[in-house]
Amino acid sequence: MKVKQSKTVLVTSKTPLFLLVLLFMACENPAWIIADLPTMTQPTITQPAATQPAATQPTMTQPTVTQPTTKQPAATQPDEPQSPTMTQPALPPFVISKPVVEINGRINSFKYTGIVFKLLNNSERYIDKITISFMLFDAKSQTSPFIGSNKFEIAKHDFLAPGENKEISISLDQYIYVAPAEPYLIDSFYIAEIHYIDNAVWRDPYGIYRLR
Repeated sequence: MKVKQSKTVLVTSKTPLFLLVLLFMACENPAWIIADLPTMTQPTITQPAATQPAATQPTMTQPTVTQPTTKQPAATQPDEPQSPTMTQPALPPFVISKPVVEINGRINSFKYTGIVFKLLNNSERYIDKITISFMLFDAKSQTSPFIGSNKFEIAKHDFLAPGENKEISISLDQYIYVAPAEPYLIDSFYIAEIHYIDNAVWRDPYGIYRLR
């Protein structure tokens, strides 16, 4: 027969009753107290997840190149080609005869030589001045019989009523220094200007209606 040896436990008057009971039970069966003790679990230390800020790459936006809109002209259908209007040049307001050079002299006109022609006032206005343009050549040499230019533009004050046909004589005495033995040849003769008493003017500066 085995006799249990009891372990001596120092107990003081100040030891609490609960501790005394525990000490007693531990002495009788130490495995009991160990089995009944709850498992001491170490607290899980959870490290906070270090969240790196999402590195957002800046969106590279290419600038939009806007091409200017070129407006094309509206295509219009051409109209049917029309025949050009043929405008006849206006007839001059006169009728003129072929001029001649005289060398015999005329009373109240010239003493040695001059130009004579007839002019019909074919307008409804009264003429008070005409300007004639012409060239003169020597009859034999057909060159200029003058020292200077052989082109003349001479104004003649004369009065012609509407519809009147009148002989016009223009003196050349002031342009010569030797009386011609033969009449001069006339070329490019035309009425350059007609002046009317109401200050209206008709002009042909380029000799469109010249006589040759």
